[in-house]
Amino acid sequence: MTTKTYLIRWDAGSGDDYEVVHTKDEESALDVAWVYWERQVNADIGAELATRENLEEAGFDPDEYLIEEDE
Repeated sequence: MTTKTYLIRWDAGSGDDYEVVHTKDEESALDVAWVYWERQVNADIGAELATRENLEEAGFDPDEYLIEEDE
């Protein structure tokens, strides 16, 4: 299984919050986001493949969070 780094974002009305997850695809990353925020029915939730740029913009160190894809 190939593991990739995803940046998940949610906004439950007080601004964007972010988390980094390592999972197989975007759908799995969104599933993780919903588990984190299941109590926030009206939360705006998204996930995208992590890049150096979007991790830095969200306040994360890309060298710490980006992983090499498993073969």
